[in-house]
Amino acid sequence: MASNLAEAGYEVYGYNRTPDRQEVKDAAAGNVQVVDSIPEAISETNIILTCLNDAESLRQMLFSDGGIVENAPNNAIIVDFATTGLQAAREFSDKLSESNLRFADCPISGGTIGAKKGTLTMMFGGAENDFNQLLPLLNVMGGFVKRCGSVGSGQAVKAINQLIAAINQVAVSEALVLSEQMDIDPNLAIEVTKTGAANSWALENLAPKVVDNDFAPGFAIKHMLKDLGIALDNTQQDLPGMTLAKSLLERTPNFEEGTQAMIKAYQNH
Repeated sequence: MASNLAEAGYEVYGYNRTPDRQEVKDAAAGNVQVVDSIPEAISETNIILTCLNDAESLRQMLFSDGGIVENAPNNAIIVDFATTGLQAAREFSDKLSESNLRFADCPISGGTIGAKKGTLTMMFGGAENDFNQLLPLLNVMGGFVKRCGSVGSGQAVKAINQLIAAINQVAVSEALVLSEQMDIDPNLAIEVTKTGAANSWALENLAPKVVDNDFAPGFAIKHMLKDLGIALDNTQQDLPGMTLAKSLLERTPNFEEGTQAMIKAYQNH
């Protein structure tokens, strides 16, 4: 995402808590100016973009000693791309406003594939004026960008997105199990079914990976479990489809693998 911004002509400074990761090297190769500290990354800009694992990680980066709040210019806007939940987004917005900083939640969908291609779906929650200011940047990283409402609304739509994505993965996993049991080439099943009403992002992008025994994470199981937990915390209604998807992911042997590894829950049953 940072490389796409740099390639579009923006001056991008990047900071990562673990500087030896391959993604940091890739960003540097993509003309991102990688720096060693938060102050170096943000002190000269009024637009700060974050993408961390969870709400607690973001809270530490925002409010810890030497963090964003201490070093951000007055009236800067912080846009967070992670899935942290509706309540956390509103909490961050309220606390940052006390320091004269703006906040928007903008969770994303599309995984590593969408990030590299600049085709992410981006669900923006924040003020309309902030959205209009940021839209040119968001359009560089996203193929579909939508303001969903005030702060927290992006997180709400992301919860809905994750519910659908997880249940789609259940359908794909069971379809591949059924293909094997009926002695149908899974590649044939994918080729045919993706042309009709059964098609989904998971069928097009993740089913072929399952057939190739490729379980490298575009989006790791551990992150989907976190997201589904957030979604379940925001409903009092019994949602058996989402509950099933979560339970299947919990039965997989390695939460570091991509969500396509849900198929292993059936193989281990």
